[in-house]
Amino acid sequence: MRRLQLVTLLALALLSAGCAAGADMRYRPAASQRAWGAKAPCFAPPVDFRFGVSAGQLVPGQDYASDWRDLSASLVEHAQAAGLSPLPARAGSREQQAEALLAEAKRRAAPLLVFGLSESIVLGAPPQVTYLWFLFGLGPGFVAMAVPMHDEHASAVYRAFVIDPAQGELLGTFTVRSKLHNVANAYSYNPLALLPQAHRDALEELLGQVSQAAQAGFPKREALEDPLAFLVAQGGAGGGGRPATAPPAAAAPAGPPPFLTRWRELQEGVTQVEEVLEKLGKPIVDGPDDRGRRMLFWTHAAPGPSGAVISSSLSVFLRKDGVVDEVRFASTE
Repeated sequence: MRRLQLVTLLALALLSAGCAAGADMRYRPAASQRAWGAKAPCFAPPVDFRFGVSAGQLVPGQDYASDWRDLSASLVEHAQAAGLSPLPARAGSREQQAEALLAEAKRRAAPLLVFGLSESIVLGAPPQVTYLWFLFGLGPGFVAMAVPMHDEHASAVYRAFVIDPAQGELLGTFTVRSKLHNVANAYSYNPLALLPQAHRDALEELLGQVSQAAQAGFPKREALEDPLAFLVAQGGAGGGGRPATAPPAAAAPAGPPPFLTRWRELQEGVTQVEEVLEKLGKPIVDGPDDRGRRMLFWTHAAPGPSGAVISSSLSVFLRKDGVVDEVRFASTE
């Protein structure tokens, strides 16, 4: 009986080791030196571009602050190993941080690379077959636990843009997705363990794309009317490990957001940019997004019922023909 109890405890320990482990977001960059054309970009601290992340987590069930600290440290090392020089994080408002980044890049006479995380996903099929030992005994249970039949998936999406602050140009926008898949047994089953590698692979491919564009002289460059407004609107200032949010509007008038009752109408019926501007007036940001679409952006801040400030924002994305492609509304307290 005692031997049976020991074997049972061993089985449970092995099972829990396989499926209950978490993810250490620190990874080894293992990056190669890349060519950057006439002048290597300097890069801003990595950004979490994700908007409205549930509970602010990077890895399910783990502390966001420590996970982001580990991941961003690896991302910085990765970019440095590829031959890029980092810019320090700046204190202050988002506008002040963006202004400092642009000023430092201009002082160095180098393009400014801003990159960060857009999506992080982990999926797995729980190894419930391992519980067969309850029905058929320990022997078949151990055999079942050793059979690789449990799918593990991890995916990460990174995006980047490069700005020439001296010339007022957007040199390029880049987006990559990495996907990892593994078939594990119950002892090794741990989908979260794939996540750091997915992040590493995504950034490696992203840096490769930027490097190729740099060596070609950034052939897809376009004029940027206001680099500061663009950088703030993209959430690319400061490198804080927070989901990207809209820039605040402290001077906005009190009361409900003027677009709150109209955004559904925009989403459902209004199709032309002229109609949008007629209904909502001049946006605070009017410029390209990371996909090359024209982005119109409005924001509003006002005290809520609890006394806390409620910030609302509306983003309208237009195709090149001026037709509305996407509408996003967000409100956070």
